[in-house]
Order: sequence, then C-alpha cells, then structure tokens
Amino acid sequence: MKLLICLVLIFVGSIFSIDLIDFENMYKKKQFKKISNYGEKYPSKFNSKRGITILSKSNYLIKRYSQASQNCAKGVIEFEMKVCNKILKKIKKIDKAKYFFGLASYYMGQGDFKRAFEKFYDLLKLNTKNDKIRVKLTKMLFKSQKIGYTYEQLLEFKSQPKALSKINERFLIYKRNYTKMFTKSHRDPSEVPISALYYYLMFNPSNDKEKIQILREKIQKFSRYGNSEEEALWLANLLFFEEKYQESNQFLKEITKRLLSPESKLSKDSLQKKLDIKLNKREVKIVEKAVIKSRALARVPVTRLEYSESDFKNAKSFTDSLDLRPLDDSELALASSSNLEVLEEFHKAFQVRNNLKLSDYEERWLFRELDDAEDLLLDNEKTSEALEIYLETEKGKVLKEEYDELHEKILKRDRENSVMYEGELQRFNDLYNRQKGEKSKKIVLSSFVKKWEKTALAQDSNLISQGALNAYRKTDEGKQLAKRIYEIALELKLRPPNLDIGDDFLSERDWD
Repeated sequence: MKLLICLVLIFVGSIFSIDLIDFENMYKKKQFKKISNYGEKYPSKFNSKRGITILSKSNYLIKRYSQASQNCAKGVIEFEMKVCNKILKKIKKIDKAKYFFGLASYYMGQGDFKRAFEKFYDLLKLNTKNDKIRVKLTKMLFKSQKIGYTYEQLLEFKSQPKALSKINERFLIYKRNYTKMFTKSHRDPSEVPISALYYYLMFNPSNDKEKIQILREKIQKFSRYGNSEEEALWLANLLFFEEKYQESNQFLKEITKRLLSPESKLSKDSLQKKLDIKLNKREVKIVEKAVIKSRALARVPVTRLEYSESDFKNAKSFTDSLDLRPLDDSELALASSSNLEVLEEFHKAFQVRNNLKLSDYEERWLFRELDDAEDLLLDNEKTSEALEIYLETEKGKVLKEEYDELHEKILKRDRENSVMYEGELQRFNDLYNRQKGEKSKKIVLSSFVKKWEKTALAQDSNLISQGALNAYRKTDEGKQLAKRIYEIALELKLRPPNLDIGDDFLSERDWD
C-alpha cells in the first residue's frame, strides 16, 4: 500500500514538475500529439500566451481542429493573440463544423451559455441530422426552462437518446399535469395562463377549436403592441394543430425575419420540417385524385392565402419584401486592440446594407442592429477598447458619421409619428377613473405600464410604433402622463419596481 502511494506521489510530482520549457522542447521535437494529450488532461498548464501558442499550434498541426479552435478562442478573447486569429481563420475555411464546435466548447467552459447555444445552433445548421449536437441544445433549452422549445426538440429524435432519459421522464409528468388541468380539474380555459393553455394543446395536439380560439384571443389581447418571438411561433403552431397547414406555412414565412434568437430559429426549423411533410403528403393526395379523374398528372398551384385580421394580427407588418436579416455579430467577441479586422468586416456589412434603397422600417432595423452591436462591444473591456481605437481611425470616423446621420433621420420621423399617441393621457384617465375598487385600479395601472414598457423597450416591438412612442414620451403630454402614472403609483402605495416601471419610463421627470 505504501509503495502504491509512493508511486502515485512520484507520478503526480512528475506532472507538476513539467513546465512550459518542457512543452517547448516537445514542440521542437514535433511531439504534437503528446502536447495535445497534456492539454486535454491538464489545461491549466497552458494558461498563458506561450502555453496557448504551443497547444493551439500542436492541435492544428495534427488536425485536431476542434481543440485548436477552442484553444484559439481563449487566446483571442483572453490574451488578444494575433497568431490565434490566423489559426481560427484557417480552421473556419478548412472545417466550419469543428470551428463552431471549438468556439461553443470554449463558451460553455466560460459559462456563457447564450453564445455557446448560438455556436451549437450554427453547427446544427451544417448538419441537421447531428443528434449529438441536438442533444446538447435540448439539454440547454431544458436548463433554461424553455418547456415548449425543449419538447419540440425531443420530438425530433427517431429514438430517444439515453442522455435525455431524465428530461423525457420529466416531460411525461408535465404532460400528465397539464392534461389533468382540463380533463379532471375541469379548469375554464379562459381562466388559465396563456402558457398553460398552450402547453396543454402542445401535449395533446388535437383540433380543439374552442381552446385554440381562446388561446389565440388571449395572445392578441395581451400583446397589443406586437407578439414576442415565442408568441408568434405559438400562433403558427396553433394553425398546425388546426390542420391548416398552408396557412401555418405562409404565416411562418411572414414571421421568419422577426425570429432573431437561435432558440426561436430552432423552433421554427422544427415546425417547418413538420409542415413540409404534411404539405408534401397533401400534394401527393391531390395528384392522385387528379390521376383518377383525368388519367393525367396534374399539379395544383399553391396560391398566396389571405388572412383574417383576428387570426393574423401582425402578419402584414412583416412582408417578404422587407430585408430584415440580422447583421452577423458572432465574431465581434474576438475584437481587440490588436484585432480590428473584425470591426472592419462588420462595418463593411453595415455599409453594403446601408447603401441600398431601404424603406423606413428597414433603416430602423439596420440602425438597431448597429446599436445592438455597439452595446455588445461596450459590454466587455477588451472589445470596448477595440471599438474606441477603431472609431479614431479614418474608417471608424466614417462609421460614426453614418451612425449619426441615420440616427438623426430616424429621430426626425419619430417626432413626426408621435402624433399617433396624442390623446393617450385622456384615454388612460378615462379608463382608470371608471374603476371602482383599488384592486381593479392596480390591475389597470400595472397592465398599462407593462404594455407601455413593452412597446418602448422590447426587442420584438414594431420599430415604427416604438420610435413614435419614445418621441411622444418627450412631449408635454407624454411628460404629464408619466407624472400621472408616478402619482397614482404613490397613491396606491406601490413603488415603480413592483409595477415594472423602469428608470427609462420616468427619465423625463422635469414636471416639478
């Protein structure tokens, strides 16, 4: 036993005695695989510029591109290493899948699940049959408590992987509970939360017209200023539940450009796959009937469907003619004082779009993309420094001029459009004064503020309405309305945070 302990101590001691000089000697002797193996077992040994250079080059030379990509992501983001920029570019050209997997692995290790999810989704798009990646995405969705999105991914597997067995067991419980809510407890569908009603329909996909209509009306009622990405997908899925496959397919096309998060895009992909199967089967049946009647194959043309206003409140707001593609900001995290190329590439992409003849909405969309990119860069000390340096260059000064010009153009339109909210103060006062009890007054106030805040700040709001509302808030009437809301909140002994009234809502407090 003592001998065994001594051997273990000798082995451990030999490991810790190895330093960068030893790895450099291994590199000179071209012992790349040995270095790579050490890197996997003892990554902390390479936690320096020299260490990452040796490890990333070794992995690259033996074609372990995923590991090299992961090493270089660390090198670029944490140490601003130019050599890693070059290696990443090479890997991206050679094998995009391993490039994305390496970046995703790095972000996972850092606990940045949002960016990791984005990269895993990019990887899945390269090969939609990659079940290992879909398992990772499903687990991440489950941890984020995205019940609907998780269930959609569980249905994607032909046979359930063992890695998801616990999640499957949990969803069997979910299904029982949501089903009992209506079959045994006999809950009134109009009185349950929107999400609970949707999950019931999701777990029991039948053409229950009564519940579907109640849910559709609920979504529209509580989303006066536009549906969120998830709610828009719910509406598309409701049409699928009703077996209105053509309508669901067309509506999905209408909202596709609004779906920005990788989670919603993944959900859209799942629904599209189901629709393609259903529409293909339907088309085959139509052809078979035509053969029987005319003894000749006939393809029935698919025409654009018109929607009723009650079913598709937002469908006509986003047409196929609008270019609402997001600018690719996935590489911005790699920007540093020694790597301004990333910012130059993003600037070029912005200019290409900005030089087109854009509609009012497209210009607003593009400006928000630029604004979001700036927020992303300012959120990190390294990328913030890179942006500051870039804006001092000639190209950066041009970007600032383009930004200011586009911003002023939009603000001018916002001021003109603010008239659409004139009378909002009177409308609110009339509604509030009709309430008799304190409880109903609180409900009116809270509901009004939440809708107002959603329009003014939410990413999925209509940008023209959003701009007009923010301009209205700076008018005399808008300031009076803000003052009125604040006074009522104090009168009802409520504090703004309890009402979700953010600082921005009361930023124009110059009524005193």
